[in-house]
Amino acid sequence: MTPHQAVLHQHRVQRMEQVQNPSYREFGDPALVIVAASAVSTLVVLVYFIVALFVPFLSYQGVVANLYSNFLAQIVTALVLFALLSRLQAKRVDDSEPLLKGLWQTVLTIAGIVGVMVIGNLILNTLFQTLGLVPETGYTDVLLIGEEHLANPLNVVIFYAVASVGAPISEELLYRRIVIPMCESRGMGTLSAILSSTLAFALAHVPLDILNGNFAGAVLHFWTTFITGFALGVLYVLTRNLIYPILVHAAINAFSFTAYIGSLTESLAYLTVLVGLLYFILIPVGLIVVIYYGFWKPQKSEKWRDLKNQPMVGEAGSAMVFFVGVFLIIFTLLEVADIALYAAVGSQNIFYYILSLTVINILVATLGFTFVSRRRTL
Repeated sequence: MTPHQAVLHQHRVQRMEQVQNPSYREFGDPALVIVAASAVSTLVVLVYFIVALFVPFLSYQGVVANLYSNFLAQIVTALVLFALLSRLQAKRVDDSEPLLKGLWQTVLTIAGIVGVMVIGNLILNTLFQTLGLVPETGYTDVLLIGEEHLANPLNVVIFYAVASVGAPISEELLYRRIVIPMCESRGMGTLSAILSSTLAFALAHVPLDILNGNFAGAVLHFWTTFITGFALGVLYVLTRNLIYPILVHAAINAFSFTAYIGSLTESLAYLTVLVGLLYFILIPVGLIVVIYYGFWKPQKSEKWRDLKNQPMVGEAGSAMVFFVGVFLIIFTLLEVADIALYAAVGSQNIFYYILSLTVINILVATLGFTFVSRRRTL
């Protein structure tokens, strides 16, 4: 064997050892799936806007165009992920959870999310008021319709379709059904897999808040999506059936979007009041659910105890610290780019928005997942 052949053989042996070492691939493959899904979604949005330039019946007017393009992107991404599901080497899961038990867990999960999320929002908003900060959503003029759009019922239908159909199906398929089992099948603890997928899910929801210079809104949005994502991950692991987290995701989004529509005009204010009354009922129920199932029930249930006993630090802890650091660095650079773009052309356009989301997803997913897993093997 020549020296060159010996070096090639050594490299092949090292690659085989890396492939066989589950800690090396815990994050790598799920990261590629997240990047691929982001790329598909971004490509669909980009194609929509290009076609809209030449096809008269397609809307190219602000928030309406964003609604239609996002819904199309969600559906196409979900179809692509579903078609590739059997080829992604995700852990095989049991989908035979009894229907009534799963629905009961779904209702309790909705209550738990509302209870914890609203209490956290109250604390954060009080802190922001003390500091003189005003949290605002970054989705204004991107996904949230205005009062002038309500006259067309189709806009309202698409608005809810984005929130309660497209987003729950595509995001639950990606972050719960694919990423969690892929991490588990590569040797990661179940709770660590939930935390890691939840962090990626939460970070994907706050880029517009940061790009708009709204730090308080970004923190609030991150909190709500992290709590929601973690609860959805736990529900998925307990039931191993995607329909239940989809239902929870759809319900939570429907509540939020209904309250938003109710705030647009006085004639619809009763919608916000109804959601407020519903939250008033769900908050104490949710807190009781969290205390019971989070602290007392695990001592009685083997399934809950197994989930709770998974390590909460280690790969998930180091991944979370690294993700947050990379996330802040990326958005600092994007904020500088935002200022430069505004100075050059006087405004942001949809293509910059698309480019920003693409860069964020690729860098956070690839660097975060693969760097942390490789560092743990050294």
